[in-house]
Amino acid sequence: MIIIKEIKKYYLSEWQYLKENIRYAYFPIGIFATGLVMAIIISILDPDATMKIVTNIALSFQEKGLYDVGPDILSLKIFLNNIEVAVLILFLSLVPFIPIGLLICFANGLIAGLVSAVFYTKTGDLILLFASLLPHGIIELPIIFYTATIGMIIWTKITLSIFNRGKDIKVSLKRVVQCLIMIIIPLLVSAALIESFITPLIIQK
Repeated sequence: MIIIKEIKKYYLSEWQYLKENIRYAYFPIGIFATGLVMAIIISILDPDATMKIVTNIALSFQEKGLYDVGPDILSLKIFLNNIEVAVLILFLSLVPFIPIGLLICFANGLIAGLVSAVFYTKTGDLILLFASLLPHGIIELPIIFYTATIGMIIWTKITLSIFNRGKDIKVSLKRVVQCLIMIIIPLLVSAALIESFITPLIIQK
């Protein structure tokens, strides 16, 4: 019971922390949306370039072994890929002055938009597009925003500390480990399982 109370206390505390710092979430959401919009513009103005980019993305996935494997191995590889992105966003936020984590958000928005554009061009089915994205995206996307928000808070504190205006960086580093273990990893596992086991069934239908 004590463990359950401590876990509940942590999640309530984290929720309150996010509400108090919600302004930091506007940056990653806005940058991700910018990537999506740019992807739409590129797909309209230059469909051939869009197809080439998505083909290269598909080849990179192939090199990572994301094709021709069972759903169990696929879910593991998807999780490892996603956790790599999350860790990059968090720990690159330790670099002052340049918010590199936001660049990763932009890249994710751009890639998601380009892949979606090609998928829609090939199928012409908007409902199928959303059905293939929503089951895992409804978990994965908020986690990207959550991770980038924590990263922005850390980046801001570190950058300001250089000018002797910030403090308590150790607490921020502790939060990185806590949010990875308690929030990011469990939810990314769920998203990977959904994308591997459920999404293919939806696309096949």
